[in-house]
Amino acid sequence: MNKLKGTILELIVENLLIACGFKKVIPDGIYVHKTGNGLRYVNGKGSNHDADVLMEPPQQMPFAYPARLLVECKAYSKSKIGLGIVRAALGLQHDLNDFEIVTTEHLKQRKNYRRITYAIEHRERYKYQIAVASINGFKKTAIEFACNHKIPLIDLSLLIDNIETDINSFENIPEERQIELLNLSRQHFPNFETTHIANNASHILGDNIRPLLDIPECLMNIAIKTKQAMKDLLVGTLPNGDTLLLTADELSKSLLFMLQNEAGNHQPLMFTVHFDERGVRKWYASVIYAEQPIRINFELPDQLFMHWRSTDFDLNEAVNVKERYLKYLNITGKYRESRINIHLRIPDDWFNAIRETID
Repeated sequence: MNKLKGTILELIVENLLIACGFKKVIPDGIYVHKTGNGLRYVNGKGSNHDADVLMEPPQQMPFAYPARLLVECKAYSKSKIGLGIVRAALGLQHDLNDFEIVTTEHLKQRKNYRRITYAIEHRERYKYQIAVASINGFKKTAIEFACNHKIPLIDLSLLIDNIETDINSFENIPEERQIELLNLSRQHFPNFETTHIANNASHILGDNIRPLLDIPECLMNIAIKTKQAMKDLLVGTLPNGDTLLLTADELSKSLLFMLQNEAGNHQPLMFTVHFDERGVRKWYASVIYAEQPIRINFELPDQLFMHWRSTDFDLNEAVNVKERYLKYLNITGKYRESRINIHLRIPDDWFNAIRETID
């Protein structure tokens, strides 16, 4: 994986998460630190680790260590991510979460039960969740391992059309030009507006602004598609802790935001789950508000789709999947500069009604 491919993938993931309300972790210079070339590292029990994307979630859970999300980004050419990468992500998670500092001075303090101060290192501790992002999906063995260990897998090919083709096209760009594009992208991605770049060109390459204005088509395509995905993206959490990447257009997001503000957070709101065509991965959640439909799209996770396919896409089994895995959905994201956080539930009688129509 060349450096430009990896950097652009990291910037895509980072911007998508920011669009959902996540915030970048600010290095403290010790436990999270940056090197001179801009790489970010996090200290673990056995080593310090390169952190491709390091974020804080929109909301923390009370009575627990504050959480952080570290995303390992893999832009491999023509190859799905295999078991080894996901297994390494689990090892990384354990190394970060097992990290603790106990100094000799603290051990000496513990011997003195009449000490005035606590023998506690004055620093924050975090619970790290590791995810893996790919441009072309994951192998079955990787999916199975990830499901069993709650390692979220982010398949960006489901959000950004032709991302694999565009990113792999970077390999055709001369190395010197890739360095120029790296500097440019770190400051401006995905906002490659010409006037903005020209105004700031002197900070990157001095007076030589011509290369900055000549953005390769493959990179421009990714920037445009990333900005659209940022507008549409929401994050869904299922009862078993699995994550869904959701998309909704501007109107649906605005209605969802108004519904949230009107209903408050007293109880889950009602929704239903559908698909337009039998045997496809593209499903959607539907909510009615002010007599207008709110449509929230998602791709059925691989493990659920493979299970459904093993039943020859039986309609009753599709209802079972909805009842067993999709009955509750928590949605997090942003509408413009405001936050969306809404809880949805499929009513029990809806399942019975659907089964009667199938029979």
